[in-house]
Amino acid sequence: MNKHIRCILPIIMMFSCFGLKAQEDIAFEISPSDANAKDGKGFFNWVKRIIIGSKNYDTLYMAEPWGKWSISLNENFTQHYYYQITDGLSFPIRNRLATSTGIGVSYLGVGIGFSVDFKKLRGKSKDSELFLKCYTNSFGGDINIFNVGDFYDTRFETDISYKNSLKGVNINTYYAFNNKKFSYPAAFSYSKIQKKSAGSVIAGLSFYYDEMWLGYDKDFYSEIFSDIYDNEDYYPVDNTIDNVLSGWTTYYLSLGAGYAYNCVPAKNFMIHISLMPSLLLLQRKVMTYDRIAYSSPDINTPFNVETLESSITAPYHLYNFVCDTKISVIYHWKKAYVTAYCTSKINYIDLPGLDYLFGGKTQSIYHRWNAKVTVGYRF
Repeated sequence: MNKHIRCILPIIMMFSCFGLKAQEDIAFEISPSDANAKDGKGFFNWVKRIIIGSKNYDTLYMAEPWGKWSISLNENFTQHYYYQITDGLSFPIRNRLATSTGIGVSYLGVGIGFSVDFKKLRGKSKDSELFLKCYTNSFGGDINIFNVGDFYDTRFETDISYKNSLKGVNINTYYAFNNKKFSYPAAFSYSKIQKKSAGSVIAGLSFYYDEMWLGYDKDFYSEIFSDIYDNEDYYPVDNTIDNVLSGWTTYYLSLGAGYAYNCVPAKNFMIHISLMPSLLLLQRKVMTYDRIAYSSPDINTPFNVETLESSITAPYHLYNFVCDTKISVIYHWKKAYVTAYCTSKINYIDLPGLDYLFGGKTQSIYHRWNAKVTVGYRF
């Protein structure tokens, strides 16, 4: 029995050391085009006067696109990763790739979009994410609320459990210092056109929170122990196992600075790349553990499992950080445009003081990426 436990439990410990979505993604975007504001009544005049405002940029470097309205079709891709690294050995988990197909409509850069994940419609996924975005030349940000599951081990291509989930919220903001010549909306909401190459130092504040549960409930433990003792001849069984990590909670507030650049190598063509590393001003990571008591009088009786939950908070570490990267490629005509972009967030959190639990020096790394391909038409 001990022999089997030594084989099975390291796998559990390895993975457990630690909405509306691309399935049903609603995205509300505000990306002012800085059109001339005029007084007037009604929603569209309110958009021009309050949200859009007046022109305040160098017209040699950027311009307004043709038309006031735009409609777009898009395809979205999203994935979440978690890595536990102990003494240089990585134990990675990730959820299966989420995809969605959507449509968006905007007026002078103020728009709303809706996407549907067909796997969810077929009942093969329960993931959900909500995106809210506001981009201007000077400042802006986005909010992402997610509830995803279906995590699996990428080394052995095996499921962790059948009930795991990652829930959380991420809020990002930015300020572009060279906002007279450099346009963030040109790269991500397409409500501006970058005419000449320009870059800008950027600064940003970010908040992140998540709750990871690995899906280890009483039924899961009962199945594991049944498999362990399936071919054993001796009964009864009565034992306990301590410190089986069943999930964790992470939150932080970060402040950082970086650089963004819009490269215009040819007319109607633009490439954007930006990088913003940040230090964690406030951070907290709480590891949740189970103490498992299990018993069975004979081979024909299901296991009785009782769990007692406890938690340990990782000490603060000064050099924990997060890094946001964005890449975008745009080609546009007078009335149409084709774009593709990818955004990536990576946070690194050291876990000092918990070496005795993991059997060595341990760090936690979270990585989320989102890609989008869009075809749009202006009128």
